[in-house]
Order: sequence, then C-alpha cells, then structure tokens
Amino acid sequence: IRHALPAYPFLILIAAKGFGWLWKSCRPSTSRLVRALPVLLLSWHPLSVLMNFPHAIAYANDFIAIGQKADLLSGSTWNLGQDMKRLAELCEKRGWKRVKLMTPQRTDPYFYGLAWESWTHRDLSQPQPGTVYVVDSSIMDDLTYDGYLTRESPWVGIRPPTGMVGGTLYYYEIPGDPGKTPRDDTQPIISFP
Repeated sequence: IRHALPAYPFLILIAAKGFGWLWKSCRPSTSRLVRALPVLLLSWHPLSVLMNFPHAIAYANDFIAIGQKADLLSGSTWNLGQDMKRLAELCEKRGWKRVKLMTPQRTDPYFYGLAWESWTHRDLSQPQPGTVYVVDSSIMDDLTYDGYLTRESPWVGIRPPTGMVGGTLYYYEIPGDPGKTPRDDTQPIISFP
C-alpha cells in the first residue's frame, strides 16, 4: 500500500470528478434512487468501517471512564496522544518550562511543544524542589511497574498527585526553587521508551 501512495491524489481527483458528474446529472425528474446514489457512495466508507471494526474507532478511549481505562484497555493503547497534547497545553498554561516524564507510551510530547526529560535516580529517591513530575497511570496500575515504583520511589505512593491530565497522566507539582538545589548528576533511568 505504501508504494501506491503516489497514486492516491490522482484517484481522489478522479473520484471527485465522478462525484461532481453524478451530482450534476441528477435532475428533479430522475428517480430518488439515482439522486441518492452520491450520498450513498459518500456514506459507504464510514458505514463499512463501523460495521467491520466497531471497537477500533480512534479516540474511543475518551468515552471510557477514567477508572475503567486500566481494566478495559492496555496501557500502551489507551491514549493515542490526546493526553500528551493536553499535558503540553497545561504546561503552557501553568508556565512549566520542563517536566520529568515516566510513561510506557510511544507518543513523544516534544512534538506537541513540551520540553521533558527522564527521571533520574535522585528523582526516584525524593522529589526535587521546583520540579514537575508526570507519571503515566498505567505505571501506577501495572503490578510490575508499581512494585518498582513503591520499592525505588516510595514518595510516589505516599504523596497524592497534584492533578491528572485526561485519564492517563498524573502530575506532581513540587513547590520550591529549583535554583537552590545542587545539580543532579545521577544517572537517568529509562522512563520513556
């Protein structure tokens, strides 16, 4: 299919010309079926997608309750980038320059204009003043990650999050002045795939 992509504009143009011809050829004297044909052709694609793939509609996860996402969807597929976009908007609104991110998702918030960096070993041991930490809720709900987080970073389990972005991202806004803390030279951990 990838090799056929250059032909798509041509096919779209031919389909548009054909649709225009059908639309103009429908006169009031023609039957209702012939007049309805262009509309039926336009609605065929969305109807066939709904009939064949009723559970694969993009952004359907926005209609699932926040508490049920971890039960009904897997962590890497329950957000298609919507919440990363919302996180970038929240950062701009709150004036956050950079966040520390921990997520198994594959959507890089950099593409939405958000500057982020990985957590470090010092971040795991205790939160640093003036830092905003973002943790994917699938990590909080997943037994493998949860054991790691509570063992290596007990403050995440004890401190309640400041808020939640959409249904997938918890954020911890740590008060303080980041300029008063010494530079973090500890090794970053793999907190983003």
